[in-house]
Amino acid sequence: MQPMTRQRLRPGKAAVATTLALLVAALAGCAGDSPDAGGDGAGGCVSPGVTADTIRIGLLYPDSGAVVGGFQATPSAVAARIEAANAAGGVNGREIVIDWRDDQGAPDVFSLAARDLLDESDGQAVFALLAQTIALNPASFDWLAKAGVPVVGVATSAEWSNYANAFHFGNLFNKAQPVTTYGRFAKAQGASKVFVLTDQQVQASASLALQLGPSLQSQGIQVVGTLDITQGISSPARVADAIRDSGADGVIGTIRASSFYELYPLLRPLRLKLAMNATGYDPDLLRTQGQALAGLTVSVLYSAFGTEAMNTYLRNADTYAPELIHPQDDLALAGYVAADEMLLGLNLAGDCPTREQFVENLRQVPDYTAGGLIPPNDLSRPTDPARCFNFVQVSPSGDQWQVIADPARSDGFWCGDVIATTTG
Repeated sequence: MQPMTRQRLRPGKAAVATTLALLVAALAGCAGDSPDAGGDGAGGCVSPGVTADTIRIGLLYPDSGAVVGGFQATPSAVAARIEAANAAGGVNGREIVIDWRDDQGAPDVFSLAARDLLDESDGQAVFALLAQTIALNPASFDWLAKAGVPVVGVATSAEWSNYANAFHFGNLFNKAQPVTTYGRFAKAQGASKVFVLTDQQVQASASLALQLGPSLQSQGIQVVGTLDITQGISSPARVADAIRDSGADGVIGTIRASSFYELYPLLRPLRLKLAMNATGYDPDLLRTQGQALAGLTVSVLYSAFGTEAMNTYLRNADTYAPELIHPQDDLALAGYVAADEMLLGLNLAGDCPTREQFVENLRQVPDYTAGGLIPPNDLSRPTDPARCFNFVQVSPSGDQWQVIADPARSDGFWCGDVIATTTG
């Protein structure tokens, strides 16, 4: 298989489906796995996109538009996983072919492009969609669900958790429910009185901060203070004074990484048992600031660099996508994991895959990890909050990130239980 490039876009197809009649025809054409959808030469399989020796998958992501910068690594990251699989024999002997479209980060363009990819009129329909985009809206989710088309991608809205045919690997937009994980980890580090730092200007920060209190309290840890940090305005010295005066022996931040980096050297004299932030894991950071950040802890949603799973990812990126300059970027990892989840669904769908089998079988996986690259994710419970995390710490010498593994688990990830909440 040749590297996935822009030449994979079929000439002229992006202009198809420009009238209502064609849109209706395209939707009708992808409404299910019709008996003759696969055509001749599919080895007896009749699903769209499946032939005797290939399975065609559609990739949608913004290659232009306002959000293009964040997704530039997507095609290379996807290719790294897909082409590694093809080099190993594909899926049940079939090569995976990626046909991509630029959705410009716009819902209307996404809908047109998706219908184009699923159009069976030319015999080039795709079996399923990889959607690495912010452009999937409820209207597109609705018609894709009715058509029974599997969709796999990074969750960029709560809707990703509401459709049986849509698969993610952890949705930060799910209804906020606290889990015991952070409390378990803080207790294991010896913290008993924790000060929480938030940034109310960042929605994800505020949401996570609301979950920290119940998580810590579930393990008998007292929250002795909270403080909202505004980047560029809040005085790090005054923040450090407030933490000292509270008597805290631990600090957990949900603030911007740069703000925590600035504050951390002022916290070191306090000899805290835990100084952790929810963001800030950067393998390149230690070259410039390592010694000043010795002891800093960060929670991450994937395996640490240096682990076997991460080394496999980096080898595949180097071999099959050498143009991928920053493989450590979150969205590059997300593209690779999405492609891996797609491959798992295809494998589980059997020798003669159907869309229905893909959805039904993948939805039953209770512990998806992308080969150890991410914490266990229960695909049968897509609306659950993330329960498992990885925690890494800057070594005392400041020259490497060290994993703080949960000694109770073979994979090292820290997992907890959902904390029941009451209303009314």
